Amino acid sequence: MSRFSRTLFEELEEEGLSANYRRSVRTTISGTLQTAVRYGLLDRNPVREISPIEGGSRKVRALRADERLRLLASVDQYVVENRFFKYSELPDLVRFLLGTGCRIGEALAVRWRDVNLTNKPVISEDGTVIPPRSVWINGNIVDVTGKGLVRHPGKTENANRFLALPQFVVRVLTARLLIAWSAAKGEELNTARVALEGLSDGGYVETDSEGAVRILGVDESMSSILDDPVFPSRTLGWKHPNNVRRSWRIVRAAIGFAWVTPHVFRTTAATVLDDERLTPRQIADILGHSKPSTTMDLYMGRGEVNEAAAAVLHGAICAS
Repeated sequence: MSRFSRTLFEELEEEGLSANYRRSVRTTISGTLQTAVRYGLLDRNPVREISPIEGGSRKVRALRADERLRLLASVDQYVVENRFFKYSELPDLVRFLLGTGCRIGEALAVRWRDVNLTNKPVISEDGTVIPPRSVWINGNIVDVTGKGLVRHPGKTENANRFLALPQFVVRVLTARLLIAWSAAKGEELNTARVALEGLSDGGYVETDSEGAVRILGVDESMSSILDDPVFPSRTLGWKHPNNVRRSWRIVRAAIGFAWVTPHVFRTTAATVLDDERLTPRQIADILGHSKPSTTMDLYMGRGEVNEAAAAVLHGAICAS
């Protein structure tokens, strides 16, 4: 129980939740467990063994443009050079998180049937229309006691959403789709037949109205892998979110980005969208928040030098 408690509060911190919020969670859990101790259901209260939660309100920080490029290049290089991460999916997963603003559990719950890489809408089995070049976020991976990893509906009604995919994410997913299709056929991917860099633009991938995904020019349907995770575990099942967090802690420390928790990818996506003048409501919808105020207060990085603002002030004051 004590180890579980430490892991829980580590996850809450990595999700970007403030120290005050984590203290409130700790107080609630500790009070419940203390009642169990009083009635003889537990020998001790394991939460009391955890070190105090330090810190006050946390400044929201997002990756700058130069940091984003440097981080991606460093992750790519690290997994190539480190034999323990040789086949890691972190480079693809990090790009997906940055390009969608998803939570880790949501990203790991995405199946191929939830992805539409074509230029036209796709109708899923239940009649849901998935817009062109988008992903349907409709689940979350959680570890349930006695059952293991379970895919269940999103955290809230707002968590069920469609996200348009940036071009770089389309390319990542298209390459992964081809690899998954190749593995399902038991054959090596013949890259001579397909230029991976131009797959999405060239229209090599097509999904029909019945949900069957096909690679153009190939006679095989991909229906057999539609329920498979886009980011599977080594056994091709659901990947454990804690394993992703553990791997990322190792990599981020090694490449000099120890401060970049998975939550930073969400704040970065929110901040980029805010800089591009999307409304708080639009950004909240993308992140799966019910209240735009949550997005504005907790997910948008601020405090950066704004040269445009200086130019506006210069023009206004000097012209007066």
